[in-house]
Amino acid sequence: MTYRCIKYWVILTLGALAVYFICAETFYSVNEQDRGVVLRNGKFLTVAPPGLGWKIPFVDQVKTVSMQNNLVYWPVFQARTEDLDVMDLEVSIVWRVAPNEVQKMYKEYATLEAIENILLIPKITEQARLAVSHYTTEQALKNREAFVRGFSSAVRAAVDGPILIESIDIGNVHMKSIHIE
Repeated sequence: MTYRCIKYWVILTLGALAVYFICAETFYSVNEQDRGVVLRNGKFLTVAPPGLGWKIPFVDQVKTVSMQNNLVYWPVFQARTEDLDVMDLEVSIVWRVAPNEVQKMYKEYATLEAIENILLIPKITEQARLAVSHYTTEQALKNREAFVRGFSSAVRAAVDGPILIESIDIGNVHMKSIHIE
């Protein structure tokens, strides 16, 4: 082979690789259980629905946000009752990003972990402890349904953000030597 022929194949190969990488960077895919946040040079541009989409190569970036359920779980959540008895609760809260609030979620929090650490955990902790403090030990034990309903409504009212709370569950309840399942 001559020098000219090798040069031709190198240029052709490099050109084919360049076209491939540009095409690979032009299209993106968002899974059904996600939404895509399209950024242009780091600035929010739009929310992409599930499916195939295209973007400007090397300028636009797509970050996915899961619409699936997430869990915040406390195996032991401590709070004091009105009569100052310490109550240990097993609490689990299932939440997800509201599909029509993806833009707000991304602009305010950027990640699901940030939502949990900045929004959910502090507000849930504060409101849950406040809700428990409105009950005496006897009231909480005798009327568990009303206690759980009051606890749940206090937590739901406290969380105002781009999320939906799907369920709140209180499992085991421990009070000093009393144990209720």
